[in-house]
Amino acid sequence: MPCSMAETWNRFLQPGETLLWEGAPTPGAHGWPKIIGAPRRFRHALGTRCAYIATSRWTHSLESYPILPGTALGLEKGRHADRTRCDVLIGKDSDGDRSTSRISFDNIAGGGDVLRLFRSIQIGTA
Repeated sequence: MPCSMAETWNRFLQPGETLLWEGAPTPGAHGWPKIIGAPRRFRHALGTRCAYIATSRWTHSLESYPILPGTALGLEKGRHADRTRCDVLIGKDSDGDRSTSRISFDNIAGGGDVLRLFRSIQIGTA
C-alpha cells in the first residue's frame, strides 16, 4: 500500500520534530500551462524546526533549513498563487560574517497561512 505524503515526510524529519504543513506548487499558476501527467518537481514541507524542499527531476534531493528567531520572513501575494520566503543562515565565512541564502515556497496556495506557520516555528509556539 502506498504511503501518504505525510508519512513520507515523517521519515525525513529530525527526531522529535512534527510535520506542520506540506504542499506543492499550484499547477498552472502565474500563467504557466498545466501539463497533464507531468511529474511534480518540487514538494515543500514545514516541520516544527525546519523548512524542507524536495526536488526531483533526473535525481532526487532533499534540503532542510532551520527556522531560527532571527530568520527573515516574507510573503509575495500572487493572483493565482503565493510565494513564502525566508533568509536562512547557511554558515559563517573565515571572518566570522554570517552568510544567508534565500529560499522560497513558490506558487503555493494559502501563502499567508504558511507564513503564520513559519512565524510560529520562529517564536517556538509551533
